Amino acid sequence: MLAWRLARRIDRETAFTGIGSFRFGGRWNSAGRYAVYVSASLATAALEIMVHAGVAAAIPNDEIAIRVVIPDKLRVQYVDLSDLPPDWQEPNHPACTALGDRWLASKRTAVLSVPSAVVPLERNLVLNPQHDDFAQINVSDPGIPFRWDPRLISFLVA
Repeated sequence: MLAWRLARRIDRETAFTGIGSFRFGGRWNSAGRYAVYVSASLATAALEIMVHAGVAAAIPNDEIAIRVVIPDKLRVQYVDLSDLPPDWQEPNHPACTALGDRWLASKRTAVLSVPSAVVPLERNLVLNPQHDDFAQINVSDPGIPFRWDPRLISFLVA
């Protein structure tokens, strides 16, 4: 399975440590827990960056697209839309955080497949960098420059 992560070039070395989500938390993890967020498509990864940026100035101009290869033999835990409450897309929804925290603590799998809150029929993947199987996930791609189309950024507040 292929996945994508957008990261600033200067953050490439730490892009798969989970340090960002450890510090700040995310939809599927509380602060203090390591998790790495990737998307099943590059387009979804870009939308996730845009929705979190909020303003045009927050869109980095030095991003790279990093290809992630998850071996097909690796077990993946799936979260279906029907597993979630109707308002799960609300920011900081406690049900999403609790589900992700339980998954991280259980160490059942290294990969949790979740719906994207931006486009629920698309998928994001949460990776557990502290799971033994994480080492099987190929995150060695150096990344390629990712140029934002100015027409997309124009939708954000200046």
